[in-house]
Amino acid sequence: MTILQRYVGREFLKIFALCFCGLLATYVLVDFFQRIDLFLNYPTPVRWKLLYFALKMPLFVFHITPVSLLVALLVTLGILSRNREITAAKCGGVTLMHLCLPLVLAGALASLLVFLTNEYLVPAATRQAQAVLDVRIKNRPMRSIFRQNRIWFYGERQTIINVQLLDPVEQSLEGVTLYRFDRSGTRLIQRIDARSARYRRGRWELSTVTIRTFRADGAIRTRSLPRHALRRTEKPADISQYRERPEEMNFRSLAEYVRKLRRSGFNPAAYVVDLHAKLALPLVSLVVALLAIPFGFRAGPGGGVVASLGASITLGLAYWIVISIGISLGHAGKLPPPLAAWLPNAFFMSLAGYLWLRLEQ
Repeated sequence: MTILQRYVGREFLKIFALCFCGLLATYVLVDFFQRIDLFLNYPTPVRWKLLYFALKMPLFVFHITPVSLLVALLVTLGILSRNREITAAKCGGVTLMHLCLPLVLAGALASLLVFLTNEYLVPAATRQAQAVLDVRIKNRPMRSIFRQNRIWFYGERQTIINVQLLDPVEQSLEGVTLYRFDRSGTRLIQRIDARSARYRRGRWELSTVTIRTFRADGAIRTRSLPRHALRRTEKPADISQYRERPEEMNFRSLAEYVRKLRRSGFNPAAYVVDLHAKLALPLVSLVVALLAIPFGFRAGPGGGVVASLGASITLGLAYWIVISIGISLGHAGKLPPPLAAWLPNAFFMSLAGYLWLRLEQ
């Protein structure tokens, strides 16, 4: 790497560190004030509340890294352009690609680090943060566990509920089994298997139901019903708050969950979107770098820090809107899952390619 490249890389890293720390502090403060009720309404030791916020740091880093990179790139290029350093480099026969190589490498490295963070740190930290919030801060009993891609929920009246797939938006469950025990909790008295369950008007409506009643004398009574209404105190929100979300699983675990749902005959489209997003979202940093570099050069010597910050906000907001729309359409089934996850990157990568071609002209 040449002296000029090292200089550009050093200037970028200084600004990136400043942007990253500032955005991280802002992110923590915003989340703190959104969760201020944790400190006011729950008389639990402060150390658990601080641990909760500390465990959310990997998720914060995942969210702010692309934004910090975008701001740092445009501000760096804006300062270099304002100081006429880019013009001087071009007059010396230095190509823009040579000058920007450290910035492209920074984008690639950021994408790799974001992927590793999201794969190895975010799932475990998010699960622990939720456990600290529910058990240590809100003093709720641990009523549910997630094992082998299934939800086991300890319900009221000596009942254990097993669910393969939960859709909190539709308030529905797929692949449901209820185990009822006697008052002592030692003898199984009834098992109810249902293809699906929908929560409607204060009760669960089960479809394709098999009810097995286990009598004290060892006899088993079996009934099969197309539909069956069941009144339970548990609501979809009670179960969904304990489910393991896609952000609490790494790529391998989520892929295995998707395969299991397909083998069981369920439609895992929403989870497939999240699976592709685990690969697509870390690449945002690299795409942002490739987009920001020609965008920053086109600003010309008249640009500066304020103009660069404005451009950063505009580009970042546009990227966030396109990503949100794509993933939302994928979750709603309006777009194929791969297209929903990868369309934003493809769109902005195409835009970056166009800007690079125009820049070289």
